[in-house]
Amino acid sequence: MTGGCVTELCTVCWVFEVYRLYTEESYSTLPTATVPEMQRCDLAPVVLQLKSLGIDNILRFAFLSPPPAANLVRGVELLFALGAVDINAHLTNPLGVRMAELPLPPMLGRALMASDDLGCSEEMLTIASMMQIENVFVSSSKDKMAAEREKRRFSAAEGDHITLLNVFVAFDRSGRSSRWCRDHFINYRGLCRAVELRQQLLRLLQKFKVYTLLYEKPSSLRSIVYISHDS
Repeated sequence: MTGGCVTELCTVCWVFEVYRLYTEESYSTLPTATVPEMQRCDLAPVVLQLKSLGIDNILRFAFLSPPPAANLVRGVELLFALGAVDINAHLTNPLGVRMAELPLPPMLGRALMASDDLGCSEEMLTIASMMQIENVFVSSSKDKMAAEREKRRFSAAEGDHITLLNVFVAFDRSGRSSRWCRDHFINYRGLCRAVELRQQLLRLLQKFKVYTLLYEKPSSLRSIVYISHDS
């Protein structure tokens, strides 16, 4: 960069004013570092894994960033409500042991374990897998309206879970086509990842002997839409 360019650049920079996002007083009260995630997230998954490793006294566990005791207690309470631990906060067998082996948050794991009794293992496997994908729908600013129209084709009055189920079923019926995903503004790599996760979860359920191949369902999921490959 020549000297003339530097001078011109400096002159331009002086023209603009600087605006703060917050006052200097507010800035001085901000913490010097972000609070560690361990101290602000849901600890039920952490507690479940510690219990599965045989660590019962989680309050004395040597965390790198020790979370508040109240957060650990809430995690244990949630696991107790789900049936993963007993009244003495010990891991239950087989339910708690199986939930710890599933690569899912405890609430999703419990739903998956209960799905066989409720006759919805196929659907729950799909929903649990799809919920691990961050961005199912993709779009750019110029295609926003078209993407929104396509998204509405999969929407269900029952909620986002059934919407995710619709997307996966339609993707599977398309032959898992990347072109179909592109035409419908669906994240192809994300859906392929969901297929892999579903197979992993299916193998675990078969290992636990809690999986039953389901027959055709009644009208409880009648809002599901099936989009053909040509649409």
